[in-house]
Amino acid sequence: MSSPLVDRLHQYLVDSHVQEGALHGPDPGVRFNYRIWRFLKSAVRWYPWMDSRAYMQTQGYWVLANWRLADLGHPEAAQLAVDCCRAIRRAQRADGAWVFPDPEWRDRVTTVEGLWSSFALLETYRRTEQAEWLDPVLKWDTFFKREIGFQTYRDGLAVNYFAGREDSLVPNNSFSAIRYLARLDQATGRRENQELIQGMLRFVEQSQQESGEFPYELNNPRMLHFQCFQYHGFLLLDMLDYFEITKDPRAIPIMNGLARFLVTGVTREGDVMYQCGVAHRHVNYHAAVTMAALWQYVQQVPEGEVTELRDLIRRQVPRIVQQLRKKQRPDGSLPHSRGDYRILTDQRSYPRYLAMMLLHFLMTDV
Repeated sequence: MSSPLVDRLHQYLVDSHVQEGALHGPDPGVRFNYRIWRFLKSAVRWYPWMDSRAYMQTQGYWVLANWRLADLGHPEAAQLAVDCCRAIRRAQRADGAWVFPDPEWRDRVTTVEGLWSSFALLETYRRTEQAEWLDPVLKWDTFFKREIGFQTYRDGLAVNYFAGREDSLVPNNSFSAIRYLARLDQATGRRENQELIQGMLRFVEQSQQESGEFPYELNNPRMLHFQCFQYHGFLLLDMLDYFEITKDPRAIPIMNGLARFLVTGVTREGDVMYQCGVAHRHVNYHAAVTMAALWQYVQQVPEGEVTELRDLIRRQVPRIVQQLRKKQRPDGSLPHSRGDYRILTDQRSYPRYLAMMLLHFLMTDV
C-alpha cells in the first residue's frame, strides 16, 4: 500500500499532466530559461505560458513509478505504464533516437533521453515479455553505439553527452550508461556489453576523489561543483541498480564513497544543499533523490565497515521525508525551489521533477 503523499502526487500528475499517455508540462529547461526566465513565469503562474514539453526522461521515471505502484495494488498503474511506453515508442525517430525537446538545444540528441526511454521500455519488457518493448531499445542501441559513442580517458571509457560530437567528460552520463548496458544484457540474456561496462567502470574509478565526490565535469576547475548532491544521488542510484543486477564487487567502494559524500549535503533540518558551500538554496527534487539514494544504499549494500555511516543515514532520511511532506501542497504537487539567488523562488510544478520525486518516494520505505 502506498502512502497518502505518493497517492496525492500520483493523482496530481494524472489530472494535470498526462496527455495521450505521456507526461507533458513546463520545465526549468537550460541556459537562459533556467537562469532567469522561469522565475518570471513562476511569479505570474496564471498566465498561459506556451512552454509544455514531453521529455523522455520524464516518461522513464513515470513508467518505473507506475510499475512500482502496480506492485502495491494500484488499479490503473500498469495500464498507465504501458500507455506511456506506447507514447515513448511513437516519439522515437526512424534512426532509433529521441530528440531533446527544449528549443534552446534544438535538434540535439542527448544520451540521457535515450537511456531513460530505454529504462522504461526494458522494465516493461521484463514484466510483459513482449518483444514490442525490446525492439525499440535495440534500435536505440545501434544509434547509441554508432552516433553517440565513447571517449577514451586513460585506460577507461566515458560516454559522450550528445550524438555527433565529442564534448566534456561528464561522469553522470557514464553511470547511467553502465546501468543501461547491464539492463540490456539482462533483457537479452547475453553479455555483449561487458567490455564497454568494464571500460566505463575504469573511468568512474579514476574520476572519484578521496572524499567520494565526482567532479561534474573532468578537467574543468569551474565545474568541479555543480548541483553536487542531487547528481551524486543519481550516481548512487545508478550504481545501486547495476549492483542489484550484477552483484559486481567493484561497485561497492564506489557506492561507499558516494554515500559518504552525500550525507555531508543534508542539513540538520532535513533539507539538501544545492551544491557544496551553498546552504541557502534548496530544490525539492534534490532532497528526494538524496533521500532515496541513501535509503536504498542502507538496504542493498553489505554492512562492511560503514556502521557509523549507516546510523547517520537512518537519522537523516526521516528528516528529509518530514521536510518534503511539509512542502506538499493540497493539490498533491510540490513547488520546485526556494532561495535561488538567495531571494527568488520557483513555485511552478514541473512534471519531469515531480515524476522523479514520485519514484523516489516509492523507493523510500519510511
